[in-house]
Amino acid sequence: MNEPVPSRPVPVPKVVAVIDVGSSGIRMEIAELRPPAEIQHLESLHRSILLGNDTFHTGRLSNESIQATCEALRKFRRAMDNLGVITYRAVATNAVREAENSDAFIDRVHMTTGFNLEILNGAEQSRLTYAAVQHSLSGLVDFQSDVIALVEVGGGAVDVMLLDRGEAVYADTFAFGAIRIRQALRNSRGTAQERNSFLRHLVRTATLNIPRAIPLTRAHVLIALGGDVRFLAHQLFPQTPPASRSWSVPRAQFLEACGRMAEEDVDRLTEDYHLSYGDAATLSPALMIYEKIVEATPVDAVVISSASVRDGLLLDMLHQETGQGEEVFSRQIVGSAVALARKYQVDEKHATHVARLALGLFDALKADHGLGGRERLLLEVAAVLHEIGSFVHNRSHHKHTQYLIASSEIFGLDKYEVDIVANVARYHRRSTPQPTHPAYMALDRAERMVVCKLAAILRVADSLDKDHLQQIQSPRLVRGPAELQILVPRDLDVRLGEVNLEEKGDLFREIFGIRPVILPSAS
Repeated sequence: MNEPVPSRPVPVPKVVAVIDVGSSGIRMEIAELRPPAEIQHLESLHRSILLGNDTFHTGRLSNESIQATCEALRKFRRAMDNLGVITYRAVATNAVREAENSDAFIDRVHMTTGFNLEILNGAEQSRLTYAAVQHSLSGLVDFQSDVIALVEVGGGAVDVMLLDRGEAVYADTFAFGAIRIRQALRNSRGTAQERNSFLRHLVRTATLNIPRAIPLTRAHVLIALGGDVRFLAHQLFPQTPPASRSWSVPRAQFLEACGRMAEEDVDRLTEDYHLSYGDAATLSPALMIYEKIVEATPVDAVVISSASVRDGLLLDMLHQETGQGEEVFSRQIVGSAVALARKYQVDEKHATHVARLALGLFDALKADHGLGGRERLLLEVAAVLHEIGSFVHNRSHHKHTQYLIASSEIFGLDKYEVDIVANVARYHRRSTPQPTHPAYMALDRAERMVVCKLAAILRVADSLDKDHLQQIQSPRLVRGPAELQILVPRDLDVRLGEVNLEEKGDLFREIFGIRPVILPSAS
């Protein structure tokens, strides 16, 4: 008699919260995660606190702003308790990230509210936002075929990304935003018309570098994000339901509406539209920035999306529950690394070939290194970028590589992961990690061990393509008690690789206790 097949447990919906401490306000979204793919929004809360006014003017967050933030978060905590929130994620962006007293701010928040606040870098913020937009506009925008510009004007920065067939080929954060631009008017005098004319001049000057850094003329579609442009959409389409997630606005209509509404005085905006002073103050400069960016593109219409970094955080939490989405995000991260490598004019064939060889070695050595999928991804990124320092100078290019990577934002990687990648790439040649190397010693012990293991693998992979000819394509790897045999076709001339491997295999021998050798295959 057959035993009954046990039924799979039905996933239980989970109530979660995400909090975004931004430059112009603090926002919370409470939602129910319903695996495999549903997010049911339950409640949204918003408090207009202009942290950016402090940071972008004095460099520090004021005691008044910190107290206001803690009070808002205590109210958020009560709403979470009322709705039975099980877990949360709270993040902070530009205003906290750039504040000199950010550590004190985070500690005060934790001690008075119990929230653990993490600071997002620009690249991770872009990844989360892109994930939210892609999910929100699925079926409405062809991400796999179109070239898409994604633009979000915040209080402290403007984030612009160019996507080509779903991959982020350009992504940059420009250090000006609606609050920063507005602050430049602090000491300006004159009539409202003269001040508005000066504001337009500031925006025009600030936005000049955007099309220089990102080829916006390639965009077929432009997606605009952010509270200010969402407000514009609600004014253009007042009959749409409040839950609407996107709007498509013809180019001429969008530009006309931006220009008209940007002329409104702050006091008039607060009175006519019942906006808080903080929201009204950012509206004009934000719409002027959107206007200049749209003018730099050939798009016929602007898609306004209500997707936000909070939606991206919710998606991340859902994916953690279900294990979905990781492969897609990994490809986007590698695509961003390839775009950065192209910026520094690397030999792309060599870089991507070394990456493939490195991943093959990583997979063959699973029992030896004990690392997981995230470390595998960091190795691939480091391999793609390992020679970007040659853009500065061939001499000591490994050191230049480390500096360039550490100074860059890589889509989807946080600061600590970028630091690991920078160190791995730095050690692809010459000396191995040393206690006298400050960037290496700045990592904790576990991170230093990851760097050593990944750098050991990268050094071997790079040796296998020392001549940049990609002769060794798919070597067979045999793990012996004292050697890792790299078996290649007999007719290949691999003398250069053998010499280089002998020189650079020292870290591999030290870390894994075996010697890598190139041998002719028997078959």
